[in-house]
Amino acid sequence: MSLEAPSSAMPGLSSSSRVASSLPSCNHVTGGHNQRKYPTDHVIQGGATRPQLLWKVQNRADQHPLKLYHPYDVIFVGGSDLCVVEGFWPNSRIQIFNSQGKSKLRFAQGQVLPFGVTLTQQGHIAVTDHHERTVKFFSLDGQALGSWEADSFSWPNGIAADRRGHLIVADWSAGLLAVNDINGQIIHNIRTSVNNNSNCSCPQYVTVDSHQRIIATDSYDHSVKVFSPEGELLKQFGHQDTSIICDPRGVITDGADNIVVSDWGGSRVRMFTPDGEFIEDVLQAEHVQNPWGIARDDHGQLALTEQKLNASPSLKMFT
Repeated sequence: MSLEAPSSAMPGLSSSSRVASSLPSCNHVTGGHNQRKYPTDHVIQGGATRPQLLWKVQNRADQHPLKLYHPYDVIFVGGSDLCVVEGFWPNSRIQIFNSQGKSKLRFAQGQVLPFGVTLTQQGHIAVTDHHERTVKFFSLDGQALGSWEADSFSWPNGIAADRRGHLIVADWSAGLLAVNDINGQIIHNIRTSVNNNSNCSCPQYVTVDSHQRIIATDSYDHSVKVFSPEGELLKQFGHQDTSIICDPRGVITDGADNIVVSDWGGSRVRMFTPDGEFIEDVLQAEHVQNPWGIARDDHGQLALTEQKLNASPSLKMFT
């Protein structure tokens, strides 16, 4: 289905005209099949060709209003622009930056408490909303398009779209990845805990690689988990070894399906092969502090947010 008119709600969705007004009251495994060997050459280069900082947006202590209010997730939109979701109530909002880091649009302030963002097949912005615990949709020019039903999730964090147009939502406190159609109808749920105990898993962010494998970070056991499109656990790495991954957040893949993770607790961005073998640190603590959201464009540019309580947040672009 398509979202055509900004003034109309999506079929099967509730109106997004309501304005939010208050903040709502938290063994290594490999799969038995599809052990495909992927190419090990990678697009996001490190080592001698480590990405260089192109620009950054950061708050100043004497600045008001602030440029950023708790920036969480980030994606590229419209070619070279960036869409950043900011989750500090009541200043929570969605903000668009151009390729030079200049703000060009802010919208949905007080209408959404966003944590994750992706683009739908129709080219619209889909965000997870902590306030109404649902997914909301906006056009690239900031028009509200619709919303799934409120309380569709326990605590929706990351969100990703697959080739079929499905949206996968990381439900942090429920310990699952919810695969939904564009209308919010549940196709199936993927339990992210190894022992099927939801209390032992807190999925943070999610992405889909070119083989439609679903890749999620888990802050409970400091791991990255790779699932088949049907939900079978194919691979897990990290798994409580914080020297490998410590409290991971955003996750993406590059052109060779290598897995790139924002290692929030380790203040680094780490790259792994599609099979979970460590390749290198793309960025280390001298380049990033507490990286959260992460995005990559077709030219290999890397955008990320830095976010930690009582620290000045930032948005950075590397090339």
